[in-house]
Amino acid sequence: HEQAVAIISLREQKVREALPLLARQIAHPLPLVRYQARKAINALVGRDCNIDLDRNLRDIIAATERCVPQAAPIAPGAPVREAPSSRHDED
Repeated sequence: HEQAVAIISLREQKVREALPLLARQIAHPLPLVRYQARKAINALVGRDCNIDLDRNLRDIIAATERCVPQAAPIAPGAPVREAPSSRHDED
């Protein structure tokens, strides 16, 4: 659930550059992440984007792409790439 915490942090810090990344989280398999992504998108866009998370995934993605066109295309169920770890495991 660290992704939800990261999304909240981006929203609170008003990081608008993160909108495409946040929009891609709308298709995340965890509901908590999807809800936080929608909340962050609405906050950073400055309006309610009418993303109804009770709709089917295709409709959710379409509404998100209308609100954050720079995030399109959003792939359903596609894993989001994370930044590589700065830690190096020693063998």
